[in-house]
Amino acid sequence: MAVSRKVAFVGGLAASTAALVWMESLPHGAILRFELAATRGTAGAVLHDWTRLDLADDYVRRDFAYLATYWLPPFAAAGWAASRHAARGRHAWARRGRWVAALPVCAAGLDAVENAFLLRQVAEAQRVGPLVYGATGPAHLAPLAAVAAASKFLLLLLVVAYVAGALVPPGRAS
Repeated sequence: MAVSRKVAFVGGLAASTAALVWMESLPHGAILRFELAATRGTAGAVLHDWTRLDLADDYVRRDFAYLATYWLPPFAAAGWAASRHAARGRHAWARRGRWVAALPVCAAGLDAVENAFLLRQVAEAQRVGPLVYGATGPAHLAPLAAVAAASKFLLLLLVVAYVAGALVPPGRAS
């Protein structure tokens, strides 16, 4: 791994870990369940279980800080994987590395969109109560947040698969 990639990877990993620890220092509810809640009813139920909606708001706002850092390690790892594919003669896979390296950046953008929709849901739940939001709130917020979240996770899984493919010994992959 080139020095600049190592610095990006290690620095990004350290910043991402620090942001995650800071974010996780808040008591929170089932954040993944909230992110992937495809209906306002499910989102309302999750928010109802989250006994303090101000903490839900703080948690989602902290996620904005986290998304500013978490894309860097997979970005650097994709660059490393592209070099590794090229060194092993897998030139078609190496050329894909440029596109794969863009996926974590796109995932961070999707995370920002997701967070915006999550914050709108929290604001509605604070205004009318989580169960009322779940029954009568804007119907489009939860599905849009869930699609953005699922897409984010899919992009990050594609990066993991690409990097894992670079670890396959020569002669095992085409």
